Amino acid sequence: MSGLKLISETTKKHGIELMAFAIEDITDLTFNGYDMILYGVDESYWEETGKIRELGSIVDIETLDRFLPEFIPGSDQPGDWSNRQTTIYTTKERSEKGEIKIQLQKSIKLVNSLFKISNFEPWQQKIAEKELKLLSIELKNRI
Repeated sequence: MSGLKLISETTKKHGIELMAFAIEDITDLTFNGYDMILYGVDESYWEETGKIRELGSIVDIETLDRFLPEFIPGSDQPGDWSNRQTTIYTTKERSEKGEIKIQLQKSIKLVNSLFKISNFEPWQQKIAEKELKLLSIELKNRI
C-alpha cells in the first residue's frame, strides 16, 4: 500500500481527487520489498528484526473467500512465475535454466518459519501442513 500512499500524496499535491479500488487486491509489501501477502505475519521482517509485524491487504470478499481455503497466512501470493519454469526465455536468442528446486526449498523454509512465528488457527495449520507435505514430495521428486 506504500505505492498507493505515494500516488495519493502526489495527487493531493496537484489538487487531483484520487479514487482507488481493488480489482483483486491492494497489498502492502513485506519488509524485503518484494513479497505481497494477502494477510499474516511478515516473515522477512521477523527474519531481519526478530519482531512480529502483521500485514493485510484491501480485498473484496469474493476474492478473500477464494483465497482462504488454500492460503497460508504470511506466504506470498501466487507469483514468482519465472522461478517455477524449467526454462526461462529472456530474449529470442537466450534462455536460462529455471531454479525450481531452489524455489521449493525456499517455500519449505518459509512455511517452517511461519509455523514458528505465526499463531495459526487449526484450519490454517492444516492448510500449511498440507502445503508443506506437497512441497516436500515435489522436492524429493526433483532430487
